[in-house]
Amino acid sequence: MDTQRLSDEPIDNERSLQQLAWTLQASVGKFKLIWARCNYSDLRTRLIERLSEICKIKIQVLQLKESERTLFTAIREELQPDTQALMIVGWESVQDLPQMLTSANQVREEFRKNLSIPVVVWISEEIHHTIMEIAPDLESWGTSRSFAIVQPDLSEFIQQLADEYFDGLLSINDYSILELELEAAQKELRCNDQETKANLASVLGFVKQVNNKIANALEYYQKARVLWQKLNNVERQGKILGEIAYCYYLKAFKTKDTTHPDWQATRQYTQEYITFLNEANSQELAASSIAKFGNILRGLKEWEQLKYLAQQALEVHQANNQPIELAKDYGFLAQVALAQSRWSEAKQLAQKALNILSVISGAEITESSGVVSGRAEKPTIPYDLSLYYFILAQAEYELGEPQQAIVNLEVARDGSSPIKNLQLHLDILSYLQRLYFEKKEYLKAYNTKQQQRSIEQQFGLRAFIGAGRLQSTKLALVATIKTEVQESIAPEIAASGRLLDIERLIERLGRHDHKLIVIHGQSGVGKSSLVNAGLVPALKNKSVGIQDYLPVAMRVYTNWVEELGRSLQLALHERRGAINEQALGFKVSALIAQLRENEQHNLRTVLIFDQFEEFFFVYTKPKQRQQFFEFLGECLNILSVKVILSLRVDYLHYLLECNRLSSMKIIGNDLLSNNVLYELGNFSPDDTKSIIQRLTETTSFQLEQALIEQLVNDLANELGEVLPIELQIVGAQLQTDNITTLRESQQRGTREELVKRYLAEVVNDCGIENQQIAEILLYLLTDEKGTRPLKTRVEIERDLQALAADATTDSKR
Repeated sequence: MDTQRLSDEPIDNERSLQQLAWTLQASVGKFKLIWARCNYSDLRTRLIERLSEICKIKIQVLQLKESERTLFTAIREELQPDTQALMIVGWESVQDLPQMLTSANQVREEFRKNLSIPVVVWISEEIHHTIMEIAPDLESWGTSRSFAIVQPDLSEFIQQLADEYFDGLLSINDYSILELELEAAQKELRCNDQETKANLASVLGFVKQVNNKIANALEYYQKARVLWQKLNNVERQGKILGEIAYCYYLKAFKTKDTTHPDWQATRQYTQEYITFLNEANSQELAASSIAKFGNILRGLKEWEQLKYLAQQALEVHQANNQPIELAKDYGFLAQVALAQSRWSEAKQLAQKALNILSVISGAEITESSGVVSGRAEKPTIPYDLSLYYFILAQAEYELGEPQQAIVNLEVARDGSSPIKNLQLHLDILSYLQRLYFEKKEYLKAYNTKQQQRSIEQQFGLRAFIGAGRLQSTKLALVATIKTEVQESIAPEIAASGRLLDIERLIERLGRHDHKLIVIHGQSGVGKSSLVNAGLVPALKNKSVGIQDYLPVAMRVYTNWVEELGRSLQLALHERRGAINEQALGFKVSALIAQLRENEQHNLRTVLIFDQFEEFFFVYTKPKQRQQFFEFLGECLNILSVKVILSLRVDYLHYLLECNRLSSMKIIGNDLLSNNVLYELGNFSPDDTKSIIQRLTETTSFQLEQALIEQLVNDLANELGEVLPIELQIVGAQLQTDNITTLRESQQRGTREELVKRYLAEVVNDCGIENQQIAEILLYLLTDEKGTRPLKTRVEIERDLQALAADATTDSKR
């Protein structure tokens, strides 16, 4: 790019704006689509402000929401009556842009029919390429204009961001947008100034880290470190060195084995950074590092170094009257005391930290990264408080105060979150489960254990969950200040033929001739997992035409009206921009009214009744069930509502009583037709191998290929199928026993022995004094065919009484 071209850029932008203003004025009263391409939000804001000055018509700016699914709905809901031209911004922040573009392309004629105004779509070059790929028909309707940034402004943009970053003042609403802008800057930067390049690499590394792209962050940080070394900027070089150590810590986070290469790299760079701190001889710098490096040193179990760093920070924070930071210092010192078995000192230090925070009202809480977060909602009990209560509880237990320890652990559990700090949350649950068990509160202990395993599965730490119900997977963004959760289909679903099942179910839901779907299959085939870990998260990210899906799942039927009301309200609340956040009231008429209101707001409600066979055990008489089936019929006659029933195949015949209802005419009064039924089968051997490989690849539990082959052969039945529940149980026991090779498996047990050990653990969870009755219950939960019939609590109690009577008779003989 030559000098003349650089000087022309501001003139070109002004000329393009004048032409755009003329186009808008000439297009008032008719639909016209214009793509305005600009890579930088600040420049875009200035251009829009300038356009509003020179254009003599009423221009409305529409900011798209992150959760937006359909463009047409967003425009229709926000468009003001007197608007003469519309500008749309915020495309970079849309969570599911491909879905929005696909939908817009499909209903593009709706824009022409319903919009009699020119529409300017402000986008980056990258998003424009995405639109051309995904929505080529819609893209072809518009004309395109490009607005570039001048090189001096680009250098100033990079310099300003870097200065804010190195001063610890960088605060951005959306780091994903900033990442796109910096990547564009990297392509467009023409100067050879080494400091500008070092600044760009530093900020890019930080933004990649915030966006949880740790490997990319390390690449930029390493590049920045080399550049700062060449420039002999020791201060900035030290900052980058600390970031490299922290990134390796984030990579090592999921691995408990401290000999892992990521932990070794963490140790290496941490030692280099500690050396840098010692050479800098600055208590202020040490104090500013404690929030981040305190966690790293704790993970490395470098207690003496942590104690030294925390004591230095303590002096600074006391002198500067920084109470929140001071509480952190006491928290780290309490952890050192705890690790060194100084229980009374640990208790006193943790209490000091709690006392400091308890008197602070409404203050901003500095998170574990050392970044002040004003973006997310403040939790009732912040992360720091949960940590200090956890330390306090451990010290109390060791000092012989188990009951008070449980009280504080429960407070810590309720205040902690796997999103904020996954390992802390799991540690609290593990410790609490142990204390519940010791206190013989076995049900609480078991529920806590299941909760812990479920969280481990959702966040990719556990490959197999056993007999628990799969949930959608989540990604905890632990790097710096991002705390939202990304939810997706569980890998067990994505790695197998179940993904095809989800696609087929969604295809049915998109058609008008499929109002009702009945998912059926054998016990243990994975119906609930398919619904909760596959279908629900998939629907949350789907739309059909101009409608967004609103999945509402329930599986408790004790009071189905009340439960459905709660589930529907929760689904609306979770969806940003919920239509009606007032209490529904627990009446059938209120439910129907809400479903009709959803339709008016372009929501396609999908009511999912999971484990529906249990409904028939709660309501044993046909007259009791009639209200539900009449409600079901009304739902089916609402155009946008779809209904899914999921139940065991041996209870399908209960649905026959619905066929007599007049409201079932919409499905031909035949609930058991092929148009309604959807069978869910077992896994094929090939699918099972894919599932195992997919489940273990993101965890530290890696299975040898020979073991996978043997495991699948052992699990396959005479029809060559693998029951999903058996795969989960055997896999969970392999993980518990840490069996990863075929040789270990041959030495330590067959499939049957693994199942026995799994069941023995379940029995053990009931407590030694309940061992006999737990084994009897397991016996009663199977029949002579070895299958698991559904039994009510009353039936189990009756069977137990019969066994007790038989035992009494035998003893008298």
